[in-house]
Amino acid sequence: MSIWGTRLASGHGVSILTLCALVLGCGKSTAVKFDESQARMKTLALLFAEFVGSNNGRLPADEAQLKTFIRQKRGQSPAGGAVANPDDLFVSARDGQPLVIKYGQKAGVPGRIAPSTIIAYEQTGVGGKRLVVLPTGGVAELDADSFATAMSDQTPNKN
Repeated sequence: MSIWGTRLASGHGVSILTLCALVLGCGKSTAVKFDESQARMKTLALLFAEFVGSNNGRLPADEAQLKTFIRQKRGQSPAGGAVANPDDLFVSARDGQPLVIKYGQKAGVPGRIAPSTIIAYEQTGVGGKRLVVLPTGGVAELDADSFATAMSDQTPNKN
C-alpha cells in the first residue's frame, strides 16, 4: 500500500488532504486576484496609450477625462473585448484601493511615451509588492526597493 493509502486508512491523510486543499485553494484565490489585477491594469495601460496617441502626446488631465475617453469608446479595449465597467479599471483587485495614475503631463514625442515610464501603480499592493503599469501594456510586480528605484528613475516631463 502506498504512503497515501496508509495515511488515508489511518485517518491522518484526511487532515493532510484538507490542509493541502486549503493551501491550494488560498493560492488559487490569490492567483485569481493577481490575474484580474494584471488584466485590468493592462487594459488601462492600452487605453491610456491610445488616449495619448489620439491627443498629440498629451496625457489625460485627470481621471474624469480618461474615463470620458474610455466611455466614448463604448468600453472597447484596444486588445479586443469590452470593458464592462470602466470604473473597475481604476481600482486594484488585489488591495482594493484606487490606482495612482500619472495625469496632466506632456508625454514627450507626440503620441509616444517612454516604454520604461510607470504610468500607474498600486497604492499598497500585497505582501510588500506592488503592480506597476507600463505604457506598452506590461504589468510588473515590484518589491519595495525595486519600486523606489523605479520611481526615482522617473523624470517628470514638462507641458
